[in-house]
Parts: sequence; structure tokens; C-alpha cells
Amino acid sequence: SRPDEQQLAAQVGKVWPGMSALSLTDDMRRQLALPARTGDVAVVSVEQGSAAAIVGFQPGDVIRSINGREVHNLLDFYRLVNEKGVHETTFQLWRQGDELSIGLKR
Repeated sequence: SRPDEQQLAAQVGKVWPGMSALSLTDDMRRQLALPARTGDVAVVSVEQGSAAAIVGFQPGDVIRSINGREVHNLLDFYRLVNEKGVHETTFQLWRQGDELSIGLKR
């Protein structure tokens, strides 16, 4: 059985690697004036001095894909960032109208 979105959201304290993410709702998209096709998961916090902060993640970044695979929810996010045997993780992001790519090595 797989956890639902609320159970995954409860894992916000389990930051990876120095950041936490949250699934975007339609209300959040409207409040942030995000286009509908931006993505479904956003970075909500970045721990100062962490690997995520050093490579440039910022709160509000929308995670579009990880290692070339689309991220539709928190389950996708945690599954892809914790994939075994992967030594480098590449994130495709949307930030204020720009597409960015950020890579992290484990």
C-alpha cells in the first residue's frame, strides 16, 4: 500500500538534501500566480548551508522532473530522490518564468 498525500506531507521534517517540498494545490497556484503547466511540487524550505542551498535551490522553485522523469506529487519526489544506485540527481525546475537545471551528487 502506498501512503496518501497527507501522510507524505507529514514528512516535511524529513528534508532531502536540505530541502522540503509540498504538492501544489489549485489555490496555491492562484495565490502564487503560477501557470497551470508549471509543475505539481514546489520547494517550500531550504536549510541554510545544506547541499540544496549551496547548489541554489530556493523556496518557490517548482520541481518539474528528476532525472528526466516527471514529478506529479510528493510520492514521485521522494521515490526519485531516494532511488537506489543513483549517484547524481538532476532536477528540472521552473523559477519565476525560467527553466533551470540543478544537479546534486550523493
